[in-house]
Amino acid sequence: MLACIFTVSMTFIFVVFEIEMVEAFFEFTRDHEDWQLDELLMGVVWLGIASAFYAIQRIRDIKKLNKAIVQNAYFDAITGLPNRSLALDRLDSMLAGAKRRNTKIAVAFLDFDRFKSINDSYGHEVGDQLIREVGERFAAVVRKEELAARLGGDEFLVIAEFEKGSNQIVPLVTRLQQTQNTPFLICGHKIHLKYSIGVSVFPEDGSTVDELVRAADSAMYVAKKSGLGQFEFYSDALGQRLSERHHLSQDLKQALEQDELFMVYQPIVLTSEQTVTGYEALIRWQRKGEFVSPELLISVAEEYGLIHEIGQWVFREALSEASQSLSPSQFMSINVSVNQFLHKDFVEIVKCEIERAGVDPERVELEITETAIVSDLDWTSKQLAQLKSLGLRISIDDFGVAYSSIGRLKSLMVDKIKIDRSFIAGIAGSHRDQGIIEAILLLASKLDLSIVAEGVETNEQAQLLARMNCNTMQGFLFSKPEKMDQLNLS
Repeated sequence: MLACIFTVSMTFIFVVFEIEMVEAFFEFTRDHEDWQLDELLMGVVWLGIASAFYAIQRIRDIKKLNKAIVQNAYFDAITGLPNRSLALDRLDSMLAGAKRRNTKIAVAFLDFDRFKSINDSYGHEVGDQLIREVGERFAAVVRKEELAARLGGDEFLVIAEFEKGSNQIVPLVTRLQQTQNTPFLICGHKIHLKYSIGVSVFPEDGSTVDELVRAADSAMYVAKKSGLGQFEFYSDALGQRLSERHHLSQDLKQALEQDELFMVYQPIVLTSEQTVTGYEALIRWQRKGEFVSPELLISVAEEYGLIHEIGQWVFREALSEASQSLSPSQFMSINVSVNQFLHKDFVEIVKCEIERAGVDPERVELEITETAIVSDLDWTSKQLAQLKSLGLRISIDDFGVAYSSIGRLKSLMVDKIKIDRSFIAGIAGSHRDQGIIEAILLLASKLDLSIVAEGVETNEQAQLLARMNCNTMQGFLFSKPEKMDQLNLS
C-alpha cells in the first residue's frame, strides 16, 4: 500500500516538475534569443544536472519521511521494540504458518510487579527509563526467530514458535526471568524490579490472537498472586477458576453498590484484667445464602480494582461504630490490604475519614500485613511516618510469616506485633512453636512493642501464653466476630 502511494506521488511530482521545467526553458530561450546553439545546449545540461540532484534529494526526503511514519506506527517510542499493533499482526502471521507447519506458538505476557509504587516513589521519568532498560534486556535474550514487544504501560509480550514435542518453552521463560536478577541502576537509584509472566500455548490454549493473548494475560494475573517474579502456564482449570472469580467480582461490585456488605467486630482481651481493650473490625459478605471467606473477598477486590472503594467503606463504617459504641479507653483496629497501603493517597484518605467520624486518632489502630511492609521498605517507611504523624497506632498483622528482618523491624515506626494464628494453633503440641512465640515475645520486649496473640481458641493455649507473659489475646475462646450490638462491651 505504501509503495503504491509512493509511486503515484512521485509520478505526480515528476509530471508537475517537467511541465514547470519546459515552461521555464521556453521563457529562458525567449529572453536569450541571441545565444548560440552550444550555449543553449550547455544550459540544458546544467539544468538537467540540477534537476537530477533535486529529484534525488526529494526521493531521499520522501523515503526518510516514510521510514519515520512506519517507525511511529509500528514501533514503541520508549523501547524501540515492536508495539501492540505490529506484535499482534506478527502473531497472526505466525499462527497461520504454525497451522500449515503443524508447530506450536508460545505467548508470554509480562507485567511489572509494584510498578505503580516505583512511579510514585521515583517519578515517571525514572519509570520510563526503567521500561526502556527492561526492553533492552528482553531484546538481548530473545532469539532472532522470536519476537519481544511492548504492549503499553508496563506490559510486554514475547512470542516464539517451537516444534511439537520441543522442550524449549520453559527455557524461554527462564531466559526472561533471569533478566530481573540484576538490579537496575537509574538516576542513582538501585531498583529491584520483578515481573510476573503468564504463558499460553497454541493450539492447546487458543487458536486466535485474541484467545492466546487473553489466556496468557489471565495466567499472568494468577502468577502475580503467587508472589513477586513468578510465572504461570494457562490451563482449562485455570480458565474456569478465573471465570468464577470474574463472576464473583461482578457480584461484589453489586453488593457494594447495594449496601450488602456488613461489618463484624472481634474483641481484643487483656486476660490479666479480664477487660476488652479494643476491637478488630472485619468485613463480611453473604452471597447467595453463603458467606464468602474474607480472604477470597479481599483477593478478588484487589484483583479487580475494587479494594480502594471497599477499603474506604470499611474505614467509614468502623470509625462510625467507634465514635458511637466504644468507651474512651478502647480502640478500633482496622485491617489494611497491601494495595491500599501502597496507594499514594492512602494517608490523605485515612485522615479525611478520621476527621469525618470525629474519632481521636490515638484510638485508631491500623493492622498492616507483614507482606505489605517487606514489599517496598522505602515507601513503607514514608507511609508509616506520615500515619504516625496523625497520631495513629500501627500494628504488624500475621507477624512471622513473611520473613521480616530484625533490622527492618527496628527501623519501622510500629507499636504492636500480632503473632500469626498458625503459631498459636500448634503451641500446645509443638516445642518449636512455643520457642518461636517466646522469641517473638523477647524481641518485642527489647524493641518496646506490644504483643497480641490472635487465633486463641482453647483454654490450654491461653494458659500457655499467659505463662509466657503474653496477656493480650484475641480469638474464638473469648468471642467470635459479631455485630457490635450483639457483643458485650464491658
